[in-house]
Amino acid sequence: MTASSTELAASLTTRFPNLTARASADVPAFNIPAGEVIALLTHLRGEGGFDLLADLTAIDWAAGASPRFTVVYHLLSTARAEYVRIAADCLDNEEPTMPTATGIWPGADWHERECFDLMGVTFTGH
Repeated sequence: MTASSTELAASLTTRFPNLTARASADVPAFNIPAGEVIALLTHLRGEGGFDLLADLTAIDWAAGASPRFTVVYHLLSTARAEYVRIAADCLDNEEPTMPTATGIWPGADWHERECFDLMGVTFTGH
């Protein structure tokens, strides 16, 4: 982790104590409970300066795994050219859901529809 990554981790864990580091070879990455993901994304957009949702996808860890689905957000600060990755596990393995991020980034609409079509994750409030 670079100095700015360490600073980001320290500031986020102070504000979001349930946030944990996620293994990553390229950018700072964190796990957050699904119930806190919108608060974290809102904070990263507003106070963190991560103004672009570059990608939203999901991981299907396979039948029998629990959690089975993890939604992953790739955020970019266009002013600083810095990325961060946020992951949140879906709570239900059979009917995976995650709150919509369209209120933070309207462009999340397309990403969430694609994620639903490919992985079956429903974005509540979408």
